[in-house]
Amino acid sequence: MIKFLELALSQEVYEYLEELDEMNGSARESPGVGGGRSSGAEVRKLKEQNLQLKEENNLLQYKIEILLDMLAANKADLMVLEEEVDVLTKQKSTRIQ
Repeated sequence: MIKFLELALSQEVYEYLEELDEMNGSARESPGVGGGRSSGAEVRKLKEQNLQLKEENNLLQYKIEILLDMLAANKADLMVLEEEVDVLTKQKSTRIQ
């Protein structure tokens, strides 16, 4: 299935997915916010917000994977239909001659 995706999808989609992966990696390596002293409540709030954003990011990545699978399936269907049209066109042209 992966080989088919590589053939069916444009390079732009893969570049976008690589950017998402890079953003996830760089987000884990980024330094703390503010650099100054923070209260426990602030830290707790930021941790909760960070967790929420990570969960949302995971959901969005999952949705992207589903959309890519749907796109690949539609592309496969299209290729089959195009092949059938070609066969039928050739059959029709040989009957006419």
